[in-house]
Amino acid sequence: MTQPAETAPGNLPLVAVVTPVYNGGAHVAKTLACVQNQTYANVVHVVLDNASTDETPAAIARYAGGPVPILTRRNERLLPQIDNWNAAMAMVPAEAKYVKLLMADDLMRRDCIEQMVSVAETDDEIDFVHAIDVFNDRTKPHGLDPSISVYEGREYGRRWMIGEVTWLSGSHMFFRAHPDILHETFSKEIFPLMDMEFIFRRLLDRKMAFVFEPLIFTRFDERSVTARLGGWTSYLVPGFRIFLKYGRKFVNDEEFARIDLDYRLKIARHHLFAKATGRPIADEIKTGVAKEGRRIPLTDYMLAVVGWPMHKLRSTLVRRRAERSDPTEFVPERAFIGDRVTVEP
Repeated sequence: MTQPAETAPGNLPLVAVVTPVYNGGAHVAKTLACVQNQTYANVVHVVLDNASTDETPAAIARYAGGPVPILTRRNERLLPQIDNWNAAMAMVPAEAKYVKLLMADDLMRRDCIEQMVSVAETDDEIDFVHAIDVFNDRTKPHGLDPSISVYEGREYGRRWMIGEVTWLSGSHMFFRAHPDILHETFSKEIFPLMDMEFIFRRLLDRKMAFVFEPLIFTRFDERSVTARLGGWTSYLVPGFRIFLKYGRKFVNDEEFARIDLDYRLKIARHHLFAKATGRPIADEIKTGVAKEGRRIPLTDYMLAVVGWPMHKLRSTLVRRRAERSDPTEFVPERAFIGDRVTVEP
């Protein structure tokens, strides 16, 4: 039998957890379970199955009788990932006040929704809430001052662009469900960083809050879309595109010039490495840069090669400084799954 959530619904605002999934059989049962385990009472789980061919439909059906209602639909044909994400967002009930994006291989702690709603309700201008992310069992340094939990959106965006905020997972976004952003939520122009582009779009005139607890768990799966696209290299050009689109709205001219150069040299390094190792993503990097009206000049390649040792040294020093001020901690996956929910087959 299912066990009830630990808080009474009362007048609690409705939170829609949104999970687009395609062939998520390896992990989706755990993801479904962590939603069923939430201590916050007024939750609905929106699950859009993108024509999966594995055990995903059976896993969804298994949890259909849990304490958290599941609103589910199955696409008749396979959609591109971003179309599936947008279709899932369009399924959010009109009465939902907040949305929590949750990938089919990620998790959240039992009190995640409860804590995020609690901080969001303190200020109507708080549009996003984030938390410490556990990435494959280790907490990711965030670079924030634990004494400050709410930021003006532009200031938070600036800190991320100049590198003071060291980690921000768009795939774990928790945001206010404004009706105007639940249809075509994600831009096809900035795949696969459409979630990050969405965050920067909203940060321009809203606030961002942070919970200094390890509430979310991100898994990097070699079978994921990110891995198949080329790993973290696949984020380079989309990240540059976000910076070019929003950078001047968050940083000053001097900061913009420095970040622009950093991006260009990073792109040149990755392009050289991809070409040398015969990786197909090399052509995608060059094409992506060209779409922005840019090219990778010879001087960028030269600076990238000559400056490689200094770049490695600087990266190591930055990482060590971040780890000293914000040390990582081990948090096992089982801390996010729990065992409170038993669903009858």
